[in-house]
Amino acid sequence: MKIVDFFLIIISCILFVLNQVAIKLWLNNKNVEIWPINIDIFKKLFSIEIYIAFFSFIIAGYLWTILLKKIDFSILYPMLSLTYIFSLLAGYCIFKENISLTRIFGVIIIIIGTVLLSRS
Repeated sequence: MKIVDFFLIIISCILFVLNQVAIKLWLNNKNVEIWPINIDIFKKLFSIEIYIAFFSFIIAGYLWTILLKKIDFSILYPMLSLTYIFSLLAGYCIFKENISLTRIFGVIIIIIGTVLLSRS
């Protein structure tokens, strides 16, 4: 795998996580109630968090389709596990979540697996 492809995978994974972070911030900041559906949810859709979520998802999806064309599926799709690493970091830095030793150990296993996959 080329180094450029690996960086595109990382950027795509970060954008996928950014999408989920923006949605969680929107849900928390706007006090959005998803169920039952009411008219207020549509008024709250026009916010910066939703725009960030939308555009990060579109760009990540576009990058992913480029990568799907270039890289074997059996190598590329497991690379999506990098999102677990970035989501762990986002949870800690943005949402002030606690990180247990088990989570850290899991991330180390993911990093080792990703390195092994990228070398094949």
